[in-house]
Amino acid sequence: DWATTSERTIDTWFYPVSGGIHTGCCETIFGSYWFRFFMIGQSIYTMIGFANGDGSYNTYQHPAFTLSYDAWHHIVGMRRGNNYIIWVDGVEMYNTDFGTGLNLYDPTGSYYISATSHTNVRVSSAKIYNRGLTDAEILNNFNVGRQRFGV
Repeated sequence: DWATTSERTIDTWFYPVSGGIHTGCCETIFGSYWFRFFMIGQSIYTMIGFANGDGSYNTYQHPAFTLSYDAWHHIVGMRRGNNYIIWVDGVEMYNTDFGTGLNLYDPTGSYYISATSHTNVRVSSAKIYNRGLTDAEILNNFNVGRQRFGV
């Protein structure tokens, strides 16, 4: 069920252009406010927020990874089971039990692509899944895009 699931995956291919990425805080590339990719300079962050028992905001985390400009990148952020998992360009970069036992905060909030402060970012694919993808599914999505974008 889209509205109540505690699992979610966001998956995108995007191309950050040098000089076109906001260097201040927290402008979204893709996602909803509480589950999104945002970029500051060359650092991509994946933010995930959890709710406490009454549904109010509880806690969030946003690890960061450095990306090169002027190249296509595949980023996956997900909640699978009780794990918060991030893949960058076909490699699992982060896997923790952060948020164990907590539901996602505002899982049905509005999803959007690229805030206006990024003056030049290309998004080719932006997918939302109501479950955590398997490793094989993530690698398949990466390999299909890799051929398309010459990565």
